Amino acid sequence: CLPGFIPSTVVLSCGAGRFEPSTFSCLSTCCAQRLASLDARGVAACAAEAPRHPSCLAPALVGPGVASPGCVEGGVVPSGGTCTPSCIVGYTAPAEPLSCRRGRLYPGSFSCGRVRQQSGGGDGADGGGSALF
Repeated sequence: CLPGFIPSTVVLSCGAGRFEPSTFSCLSTCCAQRLASLDARGVAACAAEAPRHPSCLAPALVGPGVASPGCVEGGVVPSGGTCTPSCIVGYTAPAEPLSCRRGRLYPGSFSCGRVRQQSGGGDGADGGGSALF
């Protein structure tokens, strides 16, 4: 189990190619202080709510063109949520969002691409429009 959690069973034994008990869970240490009971196999029953993972902080000033906060959703992203990269005017954000898992964003950063107006005007077919570099 991760730090701050303990296994729900004291012993996990292997016999005839099977674990006994067949599963276990990781309980928050605060849950361990409020154990309701241990069954005959030593498996804990807990009356507390399931452990929650920490939120993620939005990237802050990670590069040129990045807005503050770095996520459209704001400065804090809940665990399991996504961060849509946010760039200032004149820059474009990557299409893929970052995901928050266990207090960390994946991928850990992003870059904003500068938008450059090309000469010629039009819709880009004749050299006009914009491009990333």
